[in-house]
Amino acid sequence: MTADEACSLAMALPGADETPHFESASFRVMNRIFATLSHDRQSLVLKLTPLVQEGLQQSHPGAVVPEAGRWGRAGWTLMVLERMEEETLSDLIRLAWTQLAPKALQGRT
Repeated sequence: MTADEACSLAMALPGADETPHFESASFRVMNRIFATLSHDRQSLVLKLTPLVQEGLQQSHPGAVVPEAGRWGRAGWTLMVLERMEEETLSDLIRLAWTQLAPKALQGRT
């Protein structure tokens, strides 16, 4: 998976918007971040649940890492793009978006 492909997947979701976030690009819905692309474009951080994060760490060792500290404990999860399959990452981006998108937008997918 490339950074451009990941960005396209995020932007294809209803109401998604790309805005700067420090040195990174962030993807938001209703001004709430569901994903950020690292400044080196090698990884994507998604807002997932801690339970999903734990399962991904086990099924994708070395490709999925919780963010440090309280961010990681809250479910923010780093995905190494070159180690992720498109279908898996597409599902995870949609899952992150679903957690923050209003129900009215979710009906448009």
